[in-house]
Amino acid sequence: MTFSFDKDVTFESISLSLFGDTDEAFLTIGATTITIDSGSFTFAPGVTLAANTDATFGFQAGNGFQLESLTVVPEPGTFALLAGFFALASVMYRRRGVE
Repeated sequence: MTFSFDKDVTFESISLSLFGDTDEAFLTIGATTITIDSGSFTFAPGVTLAANTDATFGFQAGNGFQLESLTVVPEPGTFALLAGFFALASVMYRRRGVE
């Protein structure tokens, strides 16, 4: 399974069901592969995926499992950029209303 986002994101956590003792999954981002060996996995801080870059998640060993959830958040720079746009829009809106 391959993921790609149109913005930079940070991987937070992944949750798998039907995950047995011998099951093993992986997530590959660029040249880095992370092994996921439990049904609930929290990524180390800073595991990021650049915009329009593929991340591949897959089955590595065992009997199989199901992907329940994958939590990602936009990079802080994206939040700052959006906050700046909203602040500018707010100022522009107020100026129009006052005049």
